Parts: sequence; C-alpha cells; structure tokens
Amino acid sequence: MRRFRLLVFDQSVTENGTVAFGASLPTKIFPLLISSLLVRGREVFINARIDIVMGSKAYQTPSNLLRDADIALYQAKARGHNRYVVFTEEMHIQARQRM
Repeated sequence: MRRFRLLVFDQSVTENGTVAFGASLPTKIFPLLISSLLVRGREVFINARIDIVMGSKAYQTPSNLLRDADIALYQAKARGHNRYVVFTEEMHIQARQRM
C-alpha cells in the first residue's frame, strides 16, 4: 500500500468556523484515486482513504500534525473503502485512552 499526504494551506474558514473545503476537496480527489487502471491487460481497482487535519497554531511540531493525520486515517480505514475522515480532538482523546 502506498501512502501520501496532501497538505493544503490557506483554506477558507466560514463564519461558523468550519473549513470551506472540508467536504468538497475529497469529492474532487476520490474520482482520481479510485478509477480503474489497466495493468498487463487486467483491470485493477484502487481503494482510497483520506485523512484530513486542519492545521493551526496549536500544533507545535509537524510530528503532532502527522500523528493526528494517522489517527484520522485509522478512523477512515475502520469505516471501509473510499472514505474520508476529518480529525477531531475527540479522536485524539480516544486514541490516548486506548494506550
């Protein structure tokens, strides 16, 4: 399995505090990731999961941001193929409780 991270900067925050691209970005990316490929005459399908973490000044180090992205990724995996999950602080609390 290949993993990659997409970092998006300068996102728009709406008046109620939600991020404007929150739902639209994954819906634009998924069709590109899950389309079938022809490999040696065989059709191959790819599954994708996207984890989303909203960066903020609260993150002191890049490793903390990546940690939270991993937590969101595991949540997306648990929900099945072709899913995306936006990280919440509750996910971090639950992860710490399992440790």
